[in-house]
Amino acid sequence: MARKFDNIIFDLDGTLVDSSGDIGDCLALAFSGTPGAGAFSRLEKAWLGLPLKEIVSAASPGLPAERARAVCLRFREIYDASEYPRTGLMPGSAAALAALAGGGKALFVATNKPLKPTLRIAGQLKISPFFREIACPDLLAGRQMTKSGMLAFLIDKWGLEPSATLMVGDTEPDVAAARANALGCAYYAAGYGGRELGRALRPDILLEDMGLLPSLL
Repeated sequence: MARKFDNIIFDLDGTLVDSSGDIGDCLALAFSGTPGAGAFSRLEKAWLGLPLKEIVSAASPGLPAERARAVCLRFREIYDASEYPRTGLMPGSAAALAALAGGGKALFVATNKPLKPTLRIAGQLKISPFFREIACPDLLAGRQMTKSGMLAFLIDKWGLEPSATLMVGDTEPDVAAARANALGCAYYAAGYGGRELGRALRPDILLEDMGLLPSLL
């Protein structure tokens, strides 16, 4: 018998939202504004959704730790002050959220993006009302949560039954975090990680079209 999922936890970047344009622009400004950091050459979508320090490391292998930290700090300053003109919803996400919420599903977000830009972006894109809670690494004062830790936090706070909870994401860490918490996992093949990775990860659901998610649950 197929599992019945009453609770859905979504990743944000690459799953519900495409923020690659703004992240790339802000990274370029952060690198150019940090002495000794060198030039920022490219941003691979597969890096997005990872913690910022890992994105900076991938973008500039061998960058000394002190300069990498400086780039991260400068990026945060620039990104937090941005109006996010190049960030928008992924195809089908708004309709899927409306259908799931309207059908009585409990919806949540767990993202590696810090709380301040996450709340601003969710508000600008008018998706905040769909979620019972949005979990970010810095949600709890004095503590940084991993993706797996965010899922555990939501499960504990909201009394979610793991067997009835689905994590929807687009990267290997999303799938790993779901499995670490005994959740079902749906991999969004049109997200930043790509279809080949999704097939290799063998998720419970390989989702090609976000708009089809409600019909699969």
